[in-house]
Amino acid sequence: MKKRTYMIGTVFILCVAACFLTAFQSKPVITVNGDKIYEDEYSFLSHVFTGGAQAGEQGPEDRVTFAKVEQQMLKENAVIEDISYSAFCKTVEKENEARKKALVAGEKIYGPKEYDARIYYDYIYSEAKERMIKDVLMSRISEDEVIRIAKTNGIERKEEEKQYIRYQIAKENYMTELKERVSKAVVKG
Repeated sequence: MKKRTYMIGTVFILCVAACFLTAFQSKPVITVNGDKIYEDEYSFLSHVFTGGAQAGEQGPEDRVTFAKVEQQMLKENAVIEDISYSAFCKTVEKENEARKKALVAGEKIYGPKEYDARIYYDYIYSEAKERMIKDVLMSRISEDEVIRIAKTNGIERKEEEKQYIRYQIAKENYMTELKERVSKAVVKG
């Protein structure tokens, strides 16, 4: 009987604790394609450069949506593994800690002594975008398409020039796909 009362009491306390935590948990500012974006991430993403529009043409929600959709696209194509804000913050923290240790050890580091989160975001996502273009999208472009563009523009068909054309097509395809995904994004706020 005591065991049962103890178990019921424990379950009751756990339920009350769960309700208490749920009641005080912050609510997302918006969701983008089902990904919840809380105040700290919203504030951060609303200040990063997304490249989605000319300066001043995007409001905060547009920048956040564009950034999150780009993250989702990169994750879907296995270019970035974890797009959560907490994972990003841990990555910045680890990078800065590694830089600090390297400096203390007298090792040479390239770039800043410590990354600002926005600069680091721009760095890792521009690198991810390049990987997507080179490793994913360039392979989807046919030789015929490259030759057609080369002929249209009067470009010789040397291998370096064909790779440049393939890269430019892939880069354009990246932005086209991203803008299309942003226009179809399900944003709830």
